[in-house]
Order: sequence, then structure tokens, then C-alpha cells
Amino acid sequence: MYTNAKDVSEVVKNTTEATKNIADIVQMILQPRGIDAVIEEGHKKIIEEVMASDKYSLSEKEFFLVNYKKHIKEYKNCKSIAEIASLNILPEKQIGDVDPDWFSFYFEKAKLVSDKSMQKIWASILEEEINAPNSISRSLIHALSIIDKKQAESFCNLCRFCWFDLDYDKVHPFIYISEAYTAYHDSKITWDRLKDLEYLGLINCDSDPGYALKGPRRFRTGNIVVNVTGNPEDRDLIYVGNVMFTLNGRKLYDLVDVEYKQYRNDIFSFIENELYNHNCTIQNTNVVRRHF
Repeated sequence: MYTNAKDVSEVVKNTTEATKNIADIVQMILQPRGIDAVIEEGHKKIIEEVMASDKYSLSEKEFFLVNYKKHIKEYKNCKSIAEIASLNILPEKQIGDVDPDWFSFYFEKAKLVSDKSMQKIWASILEEEINAPNSISRSLIHALSIIDKKQAESFCNLCRFCWFDLDYDKVHPFIYISEAYTAYHDSKITWDRLKDLEYLGLINCDSDPGYALKGPRRFRTGNIVVNVTGNPEDRDLIYVGNVMFTLNGRKLYDLVDVEYKQYRNDIFSFIENELYNHNCTIQNTNVVRRHF
């Protein structure tokens, strides 16, 4: 039925030949030269020629259109993501500094992302790698390629419960879900969602006994610095709950929109209360006058 399908596919392949050089196409997207109208006109002409040709059967033409539309959609997805990323790429950075194989791997996944909110996350990944080559692992790209919207929502909401560790340059989620399961329902954080994020390699989970830090520690949340002393009856440990970031999870946290990392009084009070419940002491809270 599709005796010449290979020939038709070759037509589609030839029209997207430029994508072989990922660096070039990204450079074109990040520095627009007003050729979109020319490209669209070219696509229109190719479609008209194929549809008018006697060389292909009706079934083959339908096959061509389906595949052609797929390629166009994938191109538009990549273009949209790159345009978002271009807003925050440092002017002195060069596309050529990034490993072409990284670009190939990245766009092979990114071309399937059409959801606008997810495109913003993918744009953050792209701009980070261009601004700081070799900073984004392929394992993180793979995790993002299979994460769904619900899982992404849970990860972003999890970021709301994080404090920055000023002593060790780390970020700690304060998720006491084994003890306060219902407290996180409004944030769409459940054990099942957390285990999904663990499977994706973004966090580690431990229901019992959980994770603890050696105190004392200085944390920051928003513009507030919190000094915490650990439980004196348990080696001065500060119990921080059931979740810890992996390296990929911390990198993604850094790239998540600042909206999810802003100070919230209700969350601060909740974490403060949990620390008290675990025999920790918040020695003092200092409001700083500048953002870190």
C-alpha cells in the first residue's frame, strides 16, 4: 500500500536538512533574521507540489502530510523553547562552546514538548547549558523528557518547602510526610508523587527514620536567616523529614521559577513547628536587608 512511502519520507527529510547542524539552527533561532515567512512559503510550496503530483497515491500523500505536520510541530516546539531561552542567555556566550552532541540529545527530547509551562522549564535547561557549558547532565534531560505535568507540579510545589543551608551551600526540602501526611495535600505532594520523583532521579525518599543534619545550622528562606540548634538528646541532630535532593534535583531546583521559592509565612510557621516538635531550637531569626 505504501510502496513509495520511503521516497515520500525522503522529501520530508530533505526539507529539514538544516537540523543536522543543531548549533546552526539554534543560532538562527536565538538571532532571528526575519526568514520565518520564507520558510513557511517554502513549506507551502512543497506540500502543494507533493499533493499535485501523480507520482504518489492518495494513501502516500496522507502519509506525507501526517509526517510533514509532525516535523513542523517539532520544529515549532524547538523554536518556541529557544526563543524563551534567548531572553536570559548572556551576550558574551557562544553557542559553539556547547557540545554538539548535547544539543542533539537535548533537542531530540525537547521537540516533543508542546505544553507552554513545560517549555519554560526546558528553556531554563537550555539557557543554563549555554551560559555554563557542561552544567546540565543528560540524565536530567532524560528525566524531564518522561516527567508528566502532575509530577512537575509536585516538584515545583516541593520547592516551596525548601530552606537554603548557608553553612554547606545546599538546599534542603522540609517534607515531614510520614508524620503529617495530610499537610501537603493542597500542594499535591503525596507519597506516590514523591516516589515518582525518586524514580526520575530527582529526590531520595526515606520514610523511616528519615534524614537528619548535624547541628547547629544556619538556613535562609526568603530574606530571613534562621539559626537552628539540633536535638540535644540525639547528638544535636536536626530532623529535616523524608526527602533529600539528588544532584539532578538540586540543579532543577535552581532552575525552577522563583515564584516557587518565595518566602511564605504559613510554610515558615509549619516548618518551624515541626522543628520544635523534634526538640530543635530556633535560636534567633534575623531579617536581612538584601537578597542573597
